[in-house]
Amino acid sequence: MKTAVPTYSCLAVAVALGSGYRVISARDILYCVAEGNNTHIHLKDGQQLTSGKNIKQMFGMLSQDDFVRIHHSYVVNLEHVLRLTLEPEMQVELRDGSRILVSRRKKKDLLEHYLIL
Repeated sequence: MKTAVPTYSCLAVAVALGSGYRVISARDILYCVAEGNNTHIHLKDGQQLTSGKNIKQMFGMLSQDDFVRIHHSYVVNLEHVLRLTLEPEMQVELRDGSRILVSRRKKKDLLEHYLIL
């Protein structure tokens, strides 16, 4: 039986680093990417941190208004999305130039955050 992951909608997260924690504002997170049971957090200043939380737990801690899961392995901060491209496959382009593929299953979730004119 699966247990539900609690949602918190945090303004900041503390990432364990050896002998302490690094507190980062949720606004500074560009995107998160899963690697097994860990999550790599990419920051707008170019740094990358690794959390022992899986991507589902990480997504549950972040505001569902500001972050969206666009792929099984990716969560992006909507504040940093610069462009959505549709061809040949849907991708988000972030302000730092990163491009991340949007899965077909998550496309609708992403588009629900935008008013398409």
